[in-house]
Amino acid sequence: MHLVCKDPNGDKWHFYMTAEGWRWDRYASNGHKVGNSAKAFASRYTCITNAKRSGMLGTPI
Repeated sequence: MHLVCKDPNGDKWHFYMTAEGWRWDRYASNGHKVGNSAKAFASRYTCITNAKRSGMLGTPI
């Protein structure tokens, strides 16, 4: 499963499942990767909560 969120500033957040759990990557409006989760999360909810603490403004769909 893969979810995407686009912030008002143009940043995109990608959420995806790996063998270890849920992760996120953050991309600036120019397409450069500017951040990612430091670890995998057991649930999608905790992964999204961590991304919000890291600056995500929108809601993934």
